[in-house]
Amino acid sequence: MKIKKQLSYDYLYAHQQETVQKFLDLPFSHPYFADLSQPGTGKTLVQIYMLQQLFVDPVLIICPKSIMESVWKEQLSEYFPDYTIQILVGGTAKIKKALKDGVKSFNIINYDSFWRVYDELNEIDWKYIILDESTKIKNIKSKRTQAILALARNQMSRTSKDNQPRYRAIMTGTIAPNNLLDIFTQLRFLSWSVFDITATSIKAEFYKFRYRYFYQPPWLEYSWIPHDDTYDIILNKINKFSVQHKKRDCVDLPPITSEIRTYSLLKEQETLYMEIKNDCLYQIDEELYTVDFIMTQLMKLRQVSSGFLFYEDDMTHRFKTGKVEVLDEIIEELGDDQALLFNHFIESASFLNNHLGDKVLHLTSGDKEVQEKIESFRNGDYQFLLMNPKSYAHGLNLQFCSNIIRWELDWDLESYLQSRDRINRIGQMSPMTEYFIINKLIEKYIYDNLLSKRKMNVKLDINRIRESL
Repeated sequence: MKIKKQLSYDYLYAHQQETVQKFLDLPFSHPYFADLSQPGTGKTLVQIYMLQQLFVDPVLIICPKSIMESVWKEQLSEYFPDYTIQILVGGTAKIKKALKDGVKSFNIINYDSFWRVYDELNEIDWKYIILDESTKIKNIKSKRTQAILALARNQMSRTSKDNQPRYRAIMTGTIAPNNLLDIFTQLRFLSWSVFDITATSIKAEFYKFRYRYFYQPPWLEYSWIPHDDTYDIILNKINKFSVQHKKRDCVDLPPITSEIRTYSLLKEQETLYMEIKNDCLYQIDEELYTVDFIMTQLMKLRQVSSGFLFYEDDMTHRFKTGKVEVLDEIIEELGDDQALLFNHFIESASFLNNHLGDKVLHLTSGDKEVQEKIESFRNGDYQFLLMNPKSYAHGLNLQFCSNIIRWELDWDLESYLQSRDRINRIGQMSPMTEYFIINKLIEKYIYDNLLSKRKMNVKLDINRIRESL
């Protein structure tokens, strides 16, 4: 691979130089690396530099769909202008045809499409595989995880046969968003021997890993707790081939301030809220509940807080919410300043679009004009950029904006942290403010869970739910 535009080592920040140096210093027996630095520290540029230094071809990049073009294609096009870049997107038949027509120097595919074309991808001798946002393979049971681990295993087998390294790298700022068990599949992608465990299958190996490093208290049926020395043991294992830079340690970023703006339920909101709450508490007190029931009731309380309620017959009941007055107050305070506006429910997106009119630009899931819309927002054509953090938590560089408004929250810590770092990243020049519009009931409970890094789908604390509703 001959480079047309060389990325200078001196152009990198000091922490990026440290990362590439550690990668380049790895022995032949360790052709893999984990960049666990926080979002906004420039992990993509580090990988660009490594690609230029290693001179390998072809390269496979697996990443969320939202950053295939806006991050990877854009960066690769700048530093490898004379090389072919293939975005593997569309239906399964279309992707298979593209691979059959010929592999390119750089091939980019999203996690959801990967397992569907595994057989075709596995026939190619990849010299470098990058997993961007590698927590997408944290679920040992998912098809995408099984397929990606199988590809990595075959890549390692090729290395052992011809003694030529095939490189692998993972990138994530939150390697264990739920708990420490999440690291297993990500590290197993890098090395088949990192935990010194052998078993008949990857699932069996995971169970051995869990049994060795964790324990299950009898009173917590679904929870696994690390042994006292587990963190130190694992950190010692991965320290040899990983870095983890914090933004505050890398660059002098302006401060970010969180502002909680509370509101009270309006009359109709309160009536509906109390009906759902009482039903939920009755089921809890009578011990008739299931996890699914509790989660459904909590979702209904979130909907009521935002001014609507879905019914089983697909009908939607809409009503006024106290959130609107608070939102308008924040907008008045912002003046002409721009802000990212995060929502979670489709119904809320519809309301916010109507309420804000021509001030808001909406990024929808699967939007094909992401870059064009971002440029329009950057140019000041709109004051607010509305999006769901589930769809656009990753990859977007929006550090020209310094405000975030949270219309709604959900339980997902990773998407919360990632969406926050769309503005809190290298290049930000202004002090940042994150506004939370929450009531002191269910929404305050979710907020507290995010701050304490608890996950509702891991463990239901019934006593805390009863107190918070």
